Amino acid sequence: MLLKQYIQNRKAAHDAMQQLHSVTAKETRDFTAEENAKFDQASADFEKWDKLIDREERMAKQSKRIADADKFIPGLEDSDDDTIVGDHKAQQKRHQNDESVKYINDQLFTIWAKRQCEVDLNSEEELLTKRFKFNTTGKTLRIDHGIKRPETRAYATTPTNIGGALVPVSFVTQFTQAMQDFSEFLSLVDMITTDTGVEMRWPTGDDRANIGGIVGQAALIGQDVTTPFGQELMNAWKFTSNIVKISSELLVDSAIDIVGLLGAMFGERLSKAYSLFATTGTGVSQPFGIVPQALIGKTAASNAAITYDDLIDLYHSVDIAYRNSPSCAWMMRDAVVAVIRKLKDSTGQPLWKMDDNIQTLFGKRVVTNRDMAAIASTTKPILFGDLKQYKTRYVGQGVMKRMDERYADTDETGFVYLRRFDGRLLLASAGAVKVLQMAV
Repeated sequence: MLLKQYIQNRKAAHDAMQQLHSVTAKETRDFTAEENAKFDQASADFEKWDKLIDREERMAKQSKRIADADKFIPGLEDSDDDTIVGDHKAQQKRHQNDESVKYINDQLFTIWAKRQCEVDLNSEEELLTKRFKFNTTGKTLRIDHGIKRPETRAYATTPTNIGGALVPVSFVTQFTQAMQDFSEFLSLVDMITTDTGVEMRWPTGDDRANIGGIVGQAALIGQDVTTPFGQELMNAWKFTSNIVKISSELLVDSAIDIVGLLGAMFGERLSKAYSLFATTGTGVSQPFGIVPQALIGKTAASNAAITYDDLIDLYHSVDIAYRNSPSCAWMMRDAVVAVIRKLKDSTGQPLWKMDDNIQTLFGKRVVTNRDMAAIASTTKPILFGDLKQYKTRYVGQGVMKRMDERYADTDETGFVYLRRFDGRLLLASAGAVKVLQMAV
């Protein structure tokens, strides 16, 4: 094997250097000109064989990753337009932490991005492209985020689920982390994903006014009550990250994690957009925001200050059934949090506390949201209630597109990320979430 021969040659070069060094050390003298030339040659040989060994070892590791991934990735399917892979969701669940899957997915994503910029592939990337029959010419890449957390629920709008898509793990990880980092609010609400973006009617029910009872032997079972069910419509509004321009040099720089970089940028941009409309949206050609839909639980006496009594009244304006929910929380912008932290109760103790690194007020979590209003006349700076009553809907696959000739004169390529999203507060009239409104 080449590797074995390279290792032997490197050892021989090292032995020659060691012998020369031992002779001069024993005789306590410096190298002669001839010995110095021999030492330099042996040193150059050592470096040459060392580089060849490193190359062979890297190739061996990469080949093993590919071989390991082959065992459970059924292969990629060519497409005339979109670049999509076969359905390997089940396999991915079983091997979610497998480094081979991560390596293959990240490499395929990078290959696609490089070819979109007409940048040549290296030998390893060419091998991967051939091995997986990967279509690098499609201008659209569909990405299945596979977001998994306890709140996530699968909600199919068609009898059969659409097949999985290319999932660059680094991209998804960075995208999802950025979504959570830039919107604590969206990380706490109830979320569903649907395969398609068709209009969806969400069933609702407010049964708080009804109660069960006791029935005797052979007696009639209760009285008829009004069925508390209804439906609320959820759409799928298209959101864009806006364009990210990438130079050809950046794409070919192996020191740059272009996959994670794009994931973080797109995640941050869309997180801010989702959070803005989920907080303040009017529902007209955009999602319903939680603040406009929430009922007013308390109107402050002042238009410039919030008092202890204002917070107590807002707290108790929400039904105890919703207050006892684990997802019940306060929400306000950071500047308002700073105001609340200075308030004290009748004994002089701060209302604001820190429990297990989570800021709380009256025992309920405080969520910071940059899109909440500031303290001013008639604004609604504080929201309180069960945040899981706000539902968000994501259409399963995000779509990344290449902007072809738009930046050709600067040797750059534009990438844009699109995904559909909607949100609304269900049964807003039930008062699960309420706001504090400042005085005029």
